[in-house]
Amino acid sequence: DLQVVQRGMTACRLRWRPPQHDNGSAIIGYKAEVEDLGDGTERTLALGSAAEADLTDLRPERGYSVRVRSVSRVGQGPPSDPIRVYTSSTAPGAPGMPRVVAVRPTSVALRWDPPHNHGSVDLYRLEIQAENVVDGSKYATHDVTSFQPLDPRAELNNLRHASTYRVRVVARNKAGFGERSQVGCFRTDSGIAAPARLQATVSEESGSLVAACSWERPEGIPPSAQVTYHMELDDGGEGSANFEEVYQGPNTEHTLVLRPGRSYKFRTRAVSQQGGSAWSVI
Repeated sequence: DLQVVQRGMTACRLRWRPPQHDNGSAIIGYKAEVEDLGDGTERTLALGSAAEADLTDLRPERGYSVRVRSVSRVGQGPPSDPIRVYTSSTAPGAPGMPRVVAVRPTSVALRWDPPHNHGSVDLYRLEIQAENVVDGSKYATHDVTSFQPLDPRAELNNLRHASTYRVRVVARNKAGFGERSQVGCFRTDSGIAAPARLQATVSEESGSLVAACSWERPEGIPPSAQVTYHMELDDGGEGSANFEEVYQGPNTEHTLVLRPGRSYKFRTRAVSQQGGSAWSVI
């Protein structure tokens, strides 16, 4: 008649009916024989003289085989029939910080390390926040219920292009949600390519050095879409990155007057309704 009357994460309470006969030697106590069903380890615990006792130092979300014996001054009685005891879950620890696998204009693929007790996780919740959100406490959520236990991943869609987001993840099991991960950041692609084939032809006109700079319209932008180009120039020579804007407009070319004895480099980027591109190769 051994039974569990209370169960927790690391302990349980057992109750049993004392033997009907003590064979002439009074019972002075009981002991429990406990086998861990996970790794097979065994231990014996003294339980006192009452017909009820607590088993402690158990592992969360673990199964045990338990049987109880009576103890008298002349020895011990036969064991009870074994019962199986299962401890309850503890909430998951913090998963690893989300990392970017692939990023696109309106979506991102993420992965993260599971918490240490990942075997019990049945759901991950991604919490996402745009960088410019007014209320920093508000996060949108995306629940992930299908995942590889050792390599959880997810894809977030319907994002804004060329935008920065913060993201964190929290795991859930039978005990509820656990600790949140550290916050990771990512930026979606702009959605358009950078201008290509930059070139500059230097000539002398009216005693001045002139550079005719040109570039190609980025691929993927509809012909009817308006594009504004930004051109920046740096005349600081090798190792300098002191760019200043010298042109903004719809044309794919711009002419500059150069100063003798200077080393120049320029770059451009395109901006349309689809977003802004990265800077071109210098």
